Amino acid sequence: MKLVMPGQIYHEAGHAVMHWITGRRFRYVTIDPRKSGYVGYVVPYNLGGSRRLNTEQECRDEMARAAAGYIADNYFSHRPPVADHLLEVMFSQNSNAYRNDQDLAKFTFVGTAMDQELLVDILPGQKGPRSWIPIWREAEAKLLEVWPAVKAIATMLEYRRTIKGPEVFAMADAAMR
Repeated sequence: MKLVMPGQIYHEAGHAVMHWITGRRFRYVTIDPRKSGYVGYVVPYNLGGSRRLNTEQECRDEMARAAAGYIADNYFSHRPPVADHLLEVMFSQNSNAYRNDQDLAKFTFVGTAMDQELLVDILPGQKGPRSWIPIWREAEAKLLEVWPAVKAIATMLEYRRTIKGPEVFAMADAAMR
């Protein structure tokens, strides 16, 4: 069995808890690297199918779910929040972070689609990476507000390696009572 680092466990727990926060159900979250080539992942119900994001809120929620793993790992590892100017660079499609990180690529892809298709200005008159920073900060605030839920999911993931989506929702509810 491959060793999974604690930050990686918190990364997946962050994604799972952000699904709970945004009300997006999923099949399971796992830290079993044998299954995909990734250390861990959240498996949606629409596996293999596409899901169109039709509203600004759906886009914001999808971006929050993509950012949550990075945010949780960062917080767990006691690193300071990423500065705005570095976030802007990370979101750039020319950056190494974008090319090497599926979550950042998804965040950027959804942000770009939101700018182009929904024609939404998150910050008046701005589009692109700078305008997505408030979405990242909002996801950060939401996740840290429910940190006991992230911690509970991470603890259980370390022990069980896979947790079904409905169990995550129940555990997060219990952790926040």
